Amino acid sequence: MIWVGSLQPTPVSDRYRIRIEAYRSTKVSPKVFVESPLLSERNGEPPPHLYSVKRSQLCLWRPGKGEWSRRMWLVDSVLLWASLWLFFYEVWLATGDWMGGGEHPDVDD
Repeated sequence: MIWVGSLQPTPVSDRYRIRIEAYRSTKVSPKVFVESPLLSERNGEPPPHLYSVKRSQLCLWRPGKGEWSRRMWLVDSVLLWASLWLFFYEVWLATGDWMGGGEHPDVDD
């Protein structure tokens, strides 16, 4: 399944077009991408918590740690987490501090 839609984390936030790719396989977790607007760098640094900078693939949970399961509704997990990620991204752009916690993954680009 591929879902494309808009998220706006707060009333004063940008509206982001995101794409979620979800697969039937139990071994592949959903992938979330920001399609527009393009994510910005801050002082020459890409945003934290991305699996892929080039593809703007968001890091929303740690694979293999039981934080996401295919029994979860995407609307109650992935969409909510993507909206929170975008909120923390906007705070990071303004302050340089990532307030969302978590572990920063190694990126592929």
